[in-house]
Amino acid sequence: MNALCLIGLGFAVAGVISLGMNAAYYDYVDADGVLHESFYLPLGFILGFVGLLLGLAGFVRGLIKVLLRRPS
Repeated sequence: MNALCLIGLGFAVAGVISLGMNAAYYDYVDADGVLHESFYLPLGFILGFVGLLLGLAGFVRGLIKVLLRRPS
């Protein structure tokens, strides 16, 4: 596994942790019926998306390297 895939995995794990923290601690509805959310919800989606893109880019990069090394 190359470094880009590992960095992408790190971002994806951070996104999942952020979404889990948001679900466990920060979402609540007050007495007036207003939903209160934290910054962890958009942060989790952004980190997860960046992790997915980096992981996909690392996978494609590794696949191209393998295909270019293959003898014809």
